[in-house]
Amino acid sequence: IGHHKKQATPNGVAKILINNEKTTIVELITAYIFGYALFLYHFNERRIDMANNYKGYLLKFGSQIVPNNYFCEYSSTPDQRLDSDAERDNTGYLQRSTLPDGKTSIKFSTHILHLDEKIALQNIINNSIINTVQRKCMVEFWDDETNTYKTSYFYIPDIEYVIMDADDTDITYQPISFELIEY
Repeated sequence: IGHHKKQATPNGVAKILINNEKTTIVELITAYIFGYALFLYHFNERRIDMANNYKGYLLKFGSQIVPNNYFCEYSSTPDQRLDSDAERDNTGYLQRSTLPDGKTSIKFSTHILHLDEKIALQNIINNSIINTVQRKCMVEFWDDETNTYKTSYFYIPDIEYVIMDADDTDITYQPISFELIEY
């Protein structure tokens, strides 16, 4: 942008002199809007490129996708750094030996579930179990650090089921919390 100054005109339309060319406010606003529209186009184009990796789900147990409508809350801590040795020297400086591969943990809670919904979710999870004693399963998950899907082995710690209501034909459960910890 070059040198500019305002200039009055006989008909009262304010003009701004930019690089010795007369420009109306309307022309400036039009140029601004066009520039902003161009920016949004390129921004969204980049956004679409980045989002191309996302396939519409967060978790897949084995070959079965967990429908997103099961999640009331979902959080992950991808690629957590692990130290094989960490200690402070005599000056207080931290000396770390960090392992090359991080490990991911995932936590999610369901909405309130009825018995048939809980069983459907358990079937999705149980079909991917490789070791029932360890509750070890194969999981594909969305990694927010790399914006890609990754597949790994996880174990599922004990799960608490809180019943909020039961009648002759159904059981209603409070939201159920799950945690997945990568091997």
